[in-house]
Amino acid sequence: MVNISELSPGMRVKIVDEWILGRTIGAPEMNRFLGTIGTVKEIKCDSIWIEEDEGSRDDGTPHWFWYSYMLDYIVYDDEEDFEPATAEELKLMLFSH
Repeated sequence: MVNISELSPGMRVKIVDEWILGRTIGAPEMNRFLGTIGTVKEIKCDSIWIEEDEGSRDDGTPHWFWYSYMLDYIVYDDEEDFEPATAEELKLMLFSH
């Protein structure tokens, strides 16, 4: 869960992979964003709008409201390109001396 007060426009957040039981979930149309990364567009008091869902609502509202329990964690730029080392790379690193 991400504290909304820690966010600002332009930051990226990971949407949870599945809805948390016992919490009010978003509309079924929000399911397609589960497990994706979103870019904070605007802070709305206790929720945010993300850029990636713009225009996905049929009721004329420009974005879905994403609450802290719908957000898994903040994505930092250096995390996006991270790939764990392969077993072969680890062997080379450990035994190359």
